[in-house]
Amino acid sequence: MNYMNEASNSVLWELPVARAGVSPRSLRLSLEIRLADDVTIVVCRGRIVYRDEAAVLSDRVARLMPEFRKLVLDLSDVEMVDSAGLGEFVVLHKRALASGSSIKLAAPRRHVHRVLELTQLASVFEVHSTVDQAIGSFQEQFA
Repeated sequence: MNYMNEASNSVLWELPVARAGVSPRSLRLSLEIRLADDVTIVVCRGRIVYRDEAAVLSDRVARLMPEFRKLVLDLSDVEMVDSAGLGEFVVLHKRALASGSSIKLAAPRRHVHRVLELTQLASVFEVHSTVDQAIGSFQEQFA
């Protein structure tokens, strides 16, 4: 399966995300939500850092969980993740467990992957080299 080809026609929404009182232009994170089979891919672009970016990511993904149980965070275009971003990953992981959802991380850049390893979050999340591998792991898991 080639996620990029299959998902290209199934963009649910793409926007510079915003939250109350925050201008979308001031955020350094955008999210695009795609579907591939029964897996929801959240394509993250920019920075997942303290305050608004990390909080917006957490809020948007949490809103997806009741309807979409299989989620992949595509980190291939994430430039930076700080401690607040990592904290929001943990919050999302806990919400996923509580709601019966599952979140997998895919394609982090080398420095983002290194941060996940140093903080031992790479052992909490399934981290896959590609989005296709993450999607495939759901199919193996639920087969």
